[in-house]
Amino acid sequence: MATVTSHFRSPKMEQWTISVPIGKDFAPEDVIVKAVNNDLEVIAERWSPGGKVPLASFKHKCHLPAEVDAKTINTQLLPDGVLVLKARKH
Repeated sequence: MATVTSHFRSPKMEQWTISVPIGKDFAPEDVIVKAVNNDLEVIAERWSPGGKVPLASFKHKCHLPAEVDAKTINTQLLPDGVLVLKARKH
């Protein structure tokens, strides 16, 4: 199983980052990120061309640190299948 890492990146702890290895099976449009009540959920699903058969799926949930402003979350899906999420501190 892959490891999820989370931390504040800058010395002043102004930016929080989490790296979630979702795998190479997904395109950016396959990924949904939800943040509700300081809970973060990453869902990735790839469907067959007709949209009836799921070909791959991934789900990860975690609790955001209280200092994280969920409204500022930005995402980037890297070529190696790692989804990087960054957010600012309140």
